[in-house]
Amino acid sequence: MNPQAVWNKMLDAAESGDWNKAGEHAESLLAWMQRNGFPPIVIPDHPMNDDWNGVLATVACQFVITRQVELDSHDGQ
Repeated sequence: MNPQAVWNKMLDAAESGDWNKAGEHAESLLAWMQRNGFPPIVIPDHPMNDDWNGVLATVACQFVITRQVELDSHDGQ
C-alpha cells in the first residue's frame, strides 16, 4: 500500500464531497496504520516524525468516517 497516495485520494474525495469514497480511503488507511504500516506525510510544509503524522492521520480518518456515517444516516431518513 502507498499510504501517501491513499491519504491524497481521501483528501481529494472529501474536498469534492464524495464522503463515501473518502470514507473507504480512510478505513483503508486506518487499517494499514493499525497493522504497523507507516503513516502518510500529513503536512508536507512542516516535516514531522511518524508519531505526529500517525496521530494527525488517525484523527483525520476518524473525522472522515464519522462524517460519512452522519451523511449516510441523513440520507436514510
